[in-house]
Amino acid sequence: MVYQECNTVAEVFHGVFDLVKWDRSHIETGEENDRVAYYFRAENKNYAPEGSSCLLSVPATPSLFRDDKYRQNEHVIFNEAIRCYPQEFPAGETTFERLTRMAHFGLPTRLLDVSPRLATAIGMASLPSPSDDKEKFFTWNGFIRVFRVNKEKIKYSTSDTVVALSNLARIKPENIDVANLGYLAYECKNERAGFYWEKDSNVSKKLMSDIKKVWCVRPVNNNVRIQAQRGEFFIFGCGDKKEKISASFTETDYYNKDAATDGIAEIGIITLTPSLKHEVKEMAEILDVTEDRLYPDFGRFHNVIKERYGTK
Repeated sequence: MVYQECNTVAEVFHGVFDLVKWDRSHIETGEENDRVAYYFRAENKNYAPEGSSCLLSVPATPSLFRDDKYRQNEHVIFNEAIRCYPQEFPAGETTFERLTRMAHFGLPTRLLDVSPRLATAIGMASLPSPSDDKEKFFTWNGFIRVFRVNKEKIKYSTSDTVVALSNLARIKPENIDVANLGYLAYECKNERAGFYWEKDSNVSKKLMSDIKKVWCVRPVNNNVRIQAQRGEFFIFGCGDKKEKISASFTETDYYNKDAATDGIAEIGIITLTPSLKHEVKEMAEILDVTEDRLYPDFGRFHNVIKERYGTK
């Protein structure tokens, strides 16, 4: 995996272009270039262990799996969010759509947001979160993870696999048995009448394999943030009792059909230095990555107004 530090926006675009070009020329013989897509994941701060200068030692991980108590209480988090804020979750939404909404508002989910749009990743890696100390933020590095995804690993949100992985959020850990997904299938059929499950059938055996992996999902563009960011997602499966899967995103596992991340590899990490963050801030309107563009909701609009029209 390539690690590159960039100090200007131009270096980022050139670096990613060279990385993808190099990667396409080195894909294993027999895999056509038009069968792969490239995605970008922004991290606006360093989550690596103290003293580490990059994210090479930290695999991409959704927020649900960054604290074991989150994972054990996934069903509680999901149901409490809907119970306390029903107005945020319109009737008729699928479980996956509800998870995307929860993820955008910072709740722990099994989704990891990615985008095929590099400019989106640059902006999100350079903009502080509402809870960040803005002065300190611009002294930290930001990061962009670059992934190669085999198009066979890309699914729409209506697929049986995505419906099943999404509905894990509704179920207690003790009720998940990968060898017998009947309990989960019952929840899925309540959501979508066409969901198929029959014990020992080939389709059901395939689902038992799929649920232990990571998949890329293309959502319906019915959310203003998804539209603005061209947002897509990696959705993470699980083992028995919702145990974490080993999501390495390595080149070796990319070609291993039994691996959790087969068909998805992290090929590089681009580091955005503090000077680059400042450049993005100054060039945000030209790059079309202003805060109101990437986070188009009234809750953050006041930040844009203060920054744009207040005293400098």
